Amino acid sequence: MDDLVSVRATVYGRVQGVFFRAFVEEQAQQLGLKGYVQGRIQA
Repeated sequence: MDDLVSVRATVYGRVQGVFFRAFVEEQAQQLGLKGYVQGRIQA
């Protein structure tokens, strides 16, 4: 069985709409990663 690794990353700065999430999703798929993206409310 493969070893599982858990990583939490937070991205700060100006994110332009859905294109950032789409880019990250495409890169993750190419690397065989699984997970989710969660938006945060800006203060």
